[in-house]
Amino acid sequence: MKIKLFFIIYASSLIVGSCSKSSTDSNPVTPTTLPTLGVTSPASAITTTTAISGGTIVSDGGATIIARGVCWSTTSNPSIANTKTSDGTGAGAFTSAITGLSLTTTYYVRAYATNSIGTAYGNEISFTTSATIVLPTITTTALTSINSSSAVSGGNIISDGGATVTARGVCWSISTSPTTANTKTADGTGLGTFNSNLIGLTENTVYYVRAYATNSAGTAYGNEINFTTLQAPQPGTVYIGGSNNKFYALNALTGQIKWQYNGTSGFSYAGPCYANGKVYAGSIDSYLYCMDSLNGNVNWRFLAGNTGIESDPVYDNGSIYFGSNDDYLYSLNANTGTMNWRFLTGANVSTSPVVHNGVVFFGSSDSKVYAVNTSTGQLIWSYQTGAMINQSGPAIANGLLYVGSRDGYLYALDVNTGALVWRYAVNNISLEMSSPTVVNNIVYIAGWHDIIVGTSNKGSVYAINASTGQLVWEKYQNTGFGSSPIVADGKLFITNESGDLLAMDAITGTQLWTRTILSNGASPAVMNGIVYVGGGGTNYFYAIDAITGIDIWRFSISNSLFISSPCIITTASVKYSGESGMQQ
Repeated sequence: MKIKLFFIIYASSLIVGSCSKSSTDSNPVTPTTLPTLGVTSPASAITTTTAISGGTIVSDGGATIIARGVCWSTTSNPSIANTKTSDGTGAGAFTSAITGLSLTTTYYVRAYATNSIGTAYGNEISFTTSATIVLPTITTTALTSINSSSAVSGGNIISDGGATVTARGVCWSISTSPTTANTKTADGTGLGTFNSNLIGLTENTVYYVRAYATNSAGTAYGNEINFTTLQAPQPGTVYIGGSNNKFYALNALTGQIKWQYNGTSGFSYAGPCYANGKVYAGSIDSYLYCMDSLNGNVNWRFLAGNTGIESDPVYDNGSIYFGSNDDYLYSLNANTGTMNWRFLTGANVSTSPVVHNGVVFFGSSDSKVYAVNTSTGQLIWSYQTGAMINQSGPAIANGLLYVGSRDGYLYALDVNTGALVWRYAVNNISLEMSSPTVVNNIVYIAGWHDIIVGTSNKGSVYAINASTGQLVWEKYQNTGFGSSPIVADGKLFITNESGDLLAMDAITGTQLWTRTILSNGASPAVMNGIVYVGGGGTNYFYAIDAITGIDIWRFSISNSLFISSPCIITTASVKYSGESGMQQ
């Protein structure tokens, strides 16, 4: 019996082993081989010292391509032991720039690819470098950022002509065909694109511009472009819109009218902004207007729905951003008024946007804060607050975004992710109407009314530590503020719902002076020691001494409310508070 049992076990083992071996043989492992290359790309763009070639890797041989490029020599069958390029990894096509050659010389070239097995080569080609050095080939970049005294251009050097480009830039003149004997920039050496800053220009003047590139053969010039500089803005101009369908430009020192535009609806809700000789303002008729800052002529206007514009526009890098009561945030080309894109929210966008590092930030009455890419109009992040964000435009400082909401909270969000860093509760007081302002790590914001009672004006002015969210001081309890604070020279200025303009010490909150102007929620702006603000109930627009609170001048318009904030420009700067929340 023992012998029989042993035989059965032994025979079974043979059967099992036989089955296992058969299974392995049915799934053979594919061996790894050298890569397979297609043809080596014929040489092109041949100069005295450079050429272009490349190749295509048809198969990686079952292992990752860890190096690829072309190798060359003055003798046949070059290898990677000779001079070579390194043009990345992986299979597919690639292009190689061959440099450091000698003129009138024949070179032999092969594409190569390396995997863990070794290096494979493509077919061999040959070419001969040019016999002479020629001028570089260059194009001139279109002008941008044109103002009264400067502009930006540049160029692109496509070929160095067979010798190193030792100088490049742009040259310009008030006559055609400028050369390097005229005014020029010096913007480095070598091939490729470059940017050039044209400075010291004269206002309202036609200039002719050409890019240039110099090598040992001489200097070559790109195509000629002409442009006209802007006329410098008149010093000391205040721009403000009224509910009487008029938009005004006033002398900032005297209050005398410079020009006025007669529209079809009021400009009293959205404050204007200025950029590059143009003033942008939204109207109740749902148009955003672009006007010449010197004479009020309308360059263009853009219709944003049919429900009116209350959002202050903001200019950044050639575009205008603003919200509309049709629930969209718009991006327009600032020069032409054509729409770049628009972003749909869940309710009206009365808040004014802020642009920072290629992102536009804004709030909506749908209770959300949005971060949108300025180039594409695509959402980056959004944050849901507890209630609507009416006209509280966000402010940005030290990597945080600050915004107020009707839910009675001031929020501090991470500007990159939208994550909540902290929030400060103001005891059921709405913060929806006041844009925060951040100065010296203090966030200033004001409350409007009691959330529970509704119309009762019970808000305060708050100073909150921007880093920790801790209260620094609170003043004017049970007053009510529907405007945004502005800080200048250590003083905080704001209007309340009782119609007073208040001046406070920004550090302590101590009142310095007060004026009754019946402001109706208008936010002030400050420049050169003067507070500019509208008195909607008195039908006056005021210029008030920031230290004493005494009128410097006031501009009278019958039957008009000044609820929006002004924009003031001088030759040195532009100032506006608006509802953007930023100290401009």
